[in-house]
Amino acid sequence: LSSLDFHWIVILSLLIFGAFLYLSTKGLSTLKVIGGLAGSAMLIMSFLFVLLAVGAPFIKPDMQFATANMDKLSTYIPNFDFSYFTTISLLVFAVGGAEKISPYVNQTRNPAKEFPKGMIAMAVMVGICAVFGSFAMGMIFDSNNIPQDLMRNGAYQAFAVLGKHWNIGNVLVTIYALTQFIGQTATLALSIDAPLQIFLGSADKEYVPRWLRARTKNGTLKNGYLLTGILT
Repeated sequence: LSSLDFHWIVILSLLIFGAFLYLSTKGLSTLKVIGGLAGSAMLIMSFLFVLLAVGAPFIKPDMQFATANMDKLSTYIPNFDFSYFTTISLLVFAVGGAEKISPYVNQTRNPAKEFPKGMIAMAVMVGICAVFGSFAMGMIFDSNNIPQDLMRNGAYQAFAVLGKHWNIGNVLVTIYALTQFIGQTATLALSIDAPLQIFLGSADKEYVPRWLRARTKNGTLKNGYLLTGILT
């Protein structure tokens, strides 16, 4: 991809965006399917990563942990200084993106009960994946010598390392790439539909033209999508 001409990258990006834009116009039922599939796939891959990382030493007894002293409790106790406590602010971003589902809350069977339960379940799953995922990452990468591009390609590198340990090549990398594609599809679809539902779905008739508030039979704000496509 790095050798591809810039103009082709722009064209491909527009084509992909157009396909996702069209997919989003199919209504809430389609978004539910995409979102459910994406969420399940990412959760399964997260748990699979932890299980494969923890299970690797059992098939390779001579495997050495990348981070030293992982068998000592002191390794996991942080320095409770000012720098450490400032990182607590990152918890705000742990469930970042959840606000995108706000337009759909009232469409659940019992919003007052189901929405809080869903948010709590999401926070718990994010916490579990973060804690055990960090432990698994410490087994693969030296926490005192973190690769510079870990934030961008760390997941792919981690699955590549696990593939070598389990003698399955880049199979896990390919599966993760497909999972990421599905996840980004769902994210983009919701990122298009949710703002339209907020800004146009409950818009004041006095200020927003009627043609922008027009809906299809499945509830899609068709002209809102058209305007989004043109602006993009």
